[in-house]
Amino acid sequence: MNTMEKLQMANIRISQLEEELAALQKSSPNTIVSQLKAFYTEQHKEDLAVQERQKEFFEKQTTEIKAEYAGQLKAQEEKHRLELAEQEKKYRIEKAEQDAKYERLLKAIENKDKSSKKEDDDDHDDLMKLRGQITYLQARLEKAGEDLKALKALKKFEHSRRFVRSAEQQRLLNNRNEITRAEEKAGYDGESTTGEAEGRTVDVRPAYHRTQEHHEPRIDYAKNKPYTANPRYHYLSDYYTLPDGGRYVQRRGHADTWWYHVVHRIPEHYEEDFYEVAKVIMPGPDGGSVTCNTMENPYYLGVSRFDTEMLSFILTQKFCYNNSLNEIAGMLSHRGCTVSVKTIGSVVNKIIGKIRRAMSEMWKSTTFNTENLMIDETTGMVGIDNEETGKREYKNRYFWGFKANLKKMVWFIYEHGSRAAKVLRPILDEFIGFFTSDGYIVYKIYDKEDHPNQRRSACLTHIRRNFIDSLIENHEGSMWFIEEFGKLFGVEYECRKLNLSPEDRLNYRKKHSVSMMDRIKKKLEEYFSSGYAGCGELFTKALKYARREWSAMEMVLENGGLELSNNLAEQMMRHFKRTLKNCLNIGSERSAKNVAFMFSVVESCAMNAISPVVYIKDLLVKFADENISNQTLLPCYYAKVC
Repeated sequence: MNTMEKLQMANIRISQLEEELAALQKSSPNTIVSQLKAFYTEQHKEDLAVQERQKEFFEKQTTEIKAEYAGQLKAQEEKHRLELAEQEKKYRIEKAEQDAKYERLLKAIENKDKSSKKEDDDDHDDLMKLRGQITYLQARLEKAGEDLKALKALKKFEHSRRFVRSAEQQRLLNNRNEITRAEEKAGYDGESTTGEAEGRTVDVRPAYHRTQEHHEPRIDYAKNKPYTANPRYHYLSDYYTLPDGGRYVQRRGHADTWWYHVVHRIPEHYEEDFYEVAKVIMPGPDGGSVTCNTMENPYYLGVSRFDTEMLSFILTQKFCYNNSLNEIAGMLSHRGCTVSVKTIGSVVNKIIGKIRRAMSEMWKSTTFNTENLMIDETTGMVGIDNEETGKREYKNRYFWGFKANLKKMVWFIYEHGSRAAKVLRPILDEFIGFFTSDGYIVYKIYDKEDHPNQRRSACLTHIRRNFIDSLIENHEGSMWFIEEFGKLFGVEYECRKLNLSPEDRLNYRKKHSVSMMDRIKKKLEEYFSSGYAGCGELFTKALKYARREWSAMEMVLENGGLELSNNLAEQMMRHFKRTLKNCLNIGSERSAKNVAFMFSVVESCAMNAISPVVYIKDLLVKFADENISNQTLLPCYYAKVC
């Protein structure tokens, strides 16, 4: 079909549609309206029928609910009626009992009036008997208390005999002298024996064996160690001239001389200088001019007008001698220098803050540049600013201490007073080597195999402490472990006495300690296999703790630089805790960081046998010269330089 044909067909269809439209227009419009009205009427009837059915359904539901609720109300009413009847019955029974009891009491009172005299006599006899019994029991109680006190004293004495060093033992330990009194008696043959002490001959025979002709020469005090660093000696010829005809008393052909020993103290004093300063214009280069002051204060360190001597005194009094700022202010006031506590505190924080910021990173990196660490933590009250109330609150916060024995350095830190793993992990994750600690759960993270660079060693003292606590519960079992631990400590004592290097100490441990540690481990496994039957609470606790820590305890067989216990780390906390106790608290978290740094200084000086007084003073002088970043100023190098 072509286009022309299509067009013709379209025209035909249009004509048809026009005819249909004309016919529709000719029809009546009423017919259309009627059709529509009929349609909508039928639709409305259906909607009404649906609504009627819904109404009947809801009415039926309402009727059922009302009936159910009425039944519940009736049942509840019946229940309350029965309960009320039961309570009325119970009340009547109780009232009858009370009435009967009242009647009995009335009769008892009437009978008591009749026999009161006889009962009073009987009561008096009973009372006297009771008083006698009470007196007897009180006497027995007092005797029992005395016996208990005596038993406690005996127990304390036996405990001290077994676990506390006597004065003689302490002296022998300090002097490293193992000759006992029994050995001295066994070695004495009755003949004269002599020993050398400080270059002089000493007669060790009993006094009754000495004769008049064997007098010892007088002690030359000039050869003894003086109390002061620079003693002065005044010889006889320096101040005394023998008069004509006089002569000295002689002993063994020499003048009988001795030394008077006198220690003088020169009281310190304070001077305050005021300098009038003016600005001047000086001719400058190239014909210009320069403005400057007539004097620059050589003692000014950027924090106060105190010189290095004054600052050194304040810092050493606080951190070396554990004095509070109030006590320091009192000392200065008694010596003629009046300074407020607030001023001293401000100066202390400023000068320590400057030194800490200049040296902290160098101090930390040097401390952790080692193979062995000892770690411990302690608490102190620190002032925390409450953002909600705007007030300062004092709360218990944690300080961490890291001790490098081989490096002879100590590093204290304060990180918002937290004891969480988020403080320790960033530090130890960068450390490579062994560290000794107690059984705190944060340290035990490094017991796992996913930390091959860090190996934790347990503390034998903490393990032993639990067995000492369990002595009262299981004496025999606890004593076995305590004695075995003592043998291990004995091996360490021999290593120190022989002054062995870490490598030699490791070989010595493998030779003497392995069998002991295997024996202890076997014993722990035996108790574990038995389910700790009959061990008691305290003894079981000690066994479980030792078993958990024993794998970490065996680390001492892999590294000779490790210590058997963490005692040295705990000991470095004593000085810290003593200062916190005297000062009661630390004012702010910024001050807490400064305090941590200063105790790093003090404890590091102690490890290197450096006087902290001298070191702090020298540090302040170097700080004034702006030469504080030199690594040789660290105590571990400073000792060698000195």
